[in-house]
Formats: sequence, C-alpha cells, structure tokens
Amino acid sequence: MIQSIILVLAGLTFSTNPGANPHPWVKVNEDQGLVIWNRDIPGSKIRELKAVVVVDFPVEKIWAVIDDIEKYTEFMPYLEEVQVLEKEPNKVVAYHRLDAPLVSERDYTLLIESTPEPEKRHYFRSWKIAEGAGPQIKDGIVRVRVCDGSWTLKSVGPNKTHLTYFLHTHPGGSVPMWIANKANTVSLPALFEAITNRTRNSRWTR
Repeated sequence: MIQSIILVLAGLTFSTNPGANPHPWVKVNEDQGLVIWNRDIPGSKIRELKAVVVVDFPVEKIWAVIDDIEKYTEFMPYLEEVQVLEKEPNKVVAYHRLDAPLVSERDYTLLIESTPEPEKRHYFRSWKIAEGAGPQIKDGIVRVRVCDGSWTLKSVGPNKTHLTYFLHTHPGGSVPMWIANKANTVSLPALFEAITNRTRNSRWTR
C-alpha cells in the first residue's frame, strides 16, 4: 500500500515558500547522498518534505529532463497521461493522471512556473494545483486536491548539480494521514532515481 502511493510524487512533480514555516526540519532518511527531511505545517496534518542531493550531471541536462513535461509518461513512475493545456514561456498548465497498484487512479492539474537563469547555471520551478483548470472529475478517479512543491537546481561544478526538492501533497481519497506521510517519504528515492536514469540515458534527446 505504502509503495503504491508513490504515484503522488510523479508530479512531481514541490511548500513553495519554505521560509514562512516556523517548524524545524527533522532528518528522516539519508541514503547514497540523498538526504530527506520533513516538518509540520500549521493547519495541515500532512508534513512538508525537503530532499537534497548532489548528482554527477551538468545542471543543463538535469533541467532538460525536468522541463520535458510532455515526455514524463516515458519515465515517471505510474504516470499514465499528461496533457499540456496551456503553455507560455516559463508557465505551463498540465493535467496528470496516474495509475498504481492497489489504489484507484489519481489525477490533478498543476500550474507550473519556472525561473531559468542559464547564465548563472541556476534553475527554479514551482507548482501548485491549478484551481478550476483541467478535465472534470471522472468516475473511478480520485482527484488530488493538495500538490505544492518546487525544484531548485544549482551548478556546483562542470558536471555536478545540487538539487533541492520541496513537496507538500496528499493522495486524496481515504488514505490515512500517517500512511500518506510515510509514503511521501519512502517514495522520494524512486523519484530521484527516475530523473537520474533518464538523464544518463544516451538514447534520450529533448
């Protein structure tokens, strides 16, 4: 059950104003350089997550993978459908539908905004639920109501990138809060693995 709720993270896809939260971060996991923290959020039973890692890829290549929304179904776990509904420079509205074992399908529509600074080799992306956008709720598919987060990519060498990821999300439906919190934490390594595997795939081109 817990592993199947990894689907929420395919959106990947990050609280967008982490400095506004007074609660301290608590380290919950560290493995192969990936460090994960969580903390309470006032007024929410779902904890905010932060993950940090340095990967051995140029920042431009990692950014190209994260920015390639239309191809997320090729490598993101359990992501079955992505529809880009609106697209402007550095702003995208995209519908996501996910299908994982043991739970009903989930869907959500995100407003995704980016601030690329290629001259500084620094990239930032944040997202939140796009209220009122996307398809109507469908029978048999649970609508995710909470999905906020961000990516920060910073070059720390010719072939090294420092990644920081924030996430505050709930899979919706009848999933208990403690399972949702646990699932979000244990699923993060798979998300990072999917992105790094895509980056090292020599057959992938943007």
